[in-house]
Amino acid sequence: MDVDSVDTEPATQSSATTVDDTAFGVVPKRSGDPSETCMPLVASSLWAPGRSPHFSPKLPPPCASSSRALPMWLDSDGEGDDSSKPRTTYRSQVVTATPSVLKYYFIQPGPIKNPPRIPIDVRNPRPCKHLSGGKYMTYIALTETRSLGGISPTLRGRLVRQILFHKSLPALKGGAPRTPQSDALVAQSIPSDGNDCLKSSQWTSAERERLDDALVGYARWEVNFAKKTIKSTRCKGLTVNEDEICSACRNTVDENRQFPLLEKGRSRSYPHQAELSTCPYLHPDAPYIPPIPPSRRSVSQ
Repeated sequence: MDVDSVDTEPATQSSATTVDDTAFGVVPKRSGDPSETCMPLVASSLWAPGRSPHFSPKLPPPCASSSRALPMWLDSDGEGDDSSKPRTTYRSQVVTATPSVLKYYFIQPGPIKNPPRIPIDVRNPRPCKHLSGGKYMTYIALTETRSLGGISPTLRGRLVRQILFHKSLPALKGGAPRTPQSDALVAQSIPSDGNDCLKSSQWTSAERERLDDALVGYARWEVNFAKKTIKSTRCKGLTVNEDEICSACRNTVDENRQFPLLEKGRSRSYPHQAELSTCPYLHPDAPYIPPIPPSRRSVSQ
């Protein structure tokens, strides 16, 4: 039966009729009140499966009687049985949350399918030319150093007194003075291959060899007088630098410290000032060594 064809005439109906009318969406009339009319409801077929969930059915107009109240679940306010009930509202607010502990730990990345290759220097190494040229010719020609370059006189004097302990050499400046008791208690015998001479020119070859073996570990450069070159003791013989001078030989000379050395030599008025600008500067803590005049070279070393 269609909803529009439901009979709404005021008549007394049985309970069975009332149940049938309710099933078809019609509000039954109150018994004993013939003046009250009814209002048809939405049939249950409007919510049949397959309907769109956004489908809003249209209710028929209310009954003619204006004094009749709608059912409590269809009141005018749409709030159910109590329209004066206070509403509960919720307000959202963003607060500062505690950061995760994962931000303080390093997460190991996963395996890479194609890892990048380490760059390899494919340049062919070439032989090192060492330090040579007119800039170093004056130093090579005037110095007596061959394989023990870069050793200060203080270090040399300390090693001489340690290796050649049987010689009665004077104490170094700034060193601990000798006590008379130590000389009396310790008897220093002269070895068979040595002597007690103080001048280095009178030392035996065995004494010179023992001293050179001790000094070679402290040397920083070597002078090749035949090839007119200065070689670092850390030079490996090969280099990939464009100027064909290895980094070890290049670090032997500090270009920025040559001018202070030259000014230092001028202020002290040392002879052979031209030699000061050509001597390689090796270590910032090394003491200043003035060139030896030719008249004194026969006495020293």
